[in-house]
Amino acid sequence: IISKELNIPIVPVAISGTYAMLPSGRLFPKPARISVSFGKPIHPGGKDYDEIVKTLYGEVVKMLEGRN
Repeated sequence: IISKELNIPIVPVAISGTYAMLPSGRLFPKPARISVSFGKPIHPGGKDYDEIVKTLYGEVVKMLEGRN
């Protein structure tokens, strides 16, 4: 909402490997390799809120699948 109202680009971010660090049922994390990927900024422009969310979601999914 803030991005659209102020016309500020949003940078999609994908974080992978966190489940290996702290799987369900564990109380403390264990050492693991975590990856953080940053995508290209998405400019809200004249898009509505739902369209912005769908675009960001799609970009994050592509990054997690390795299709940058």
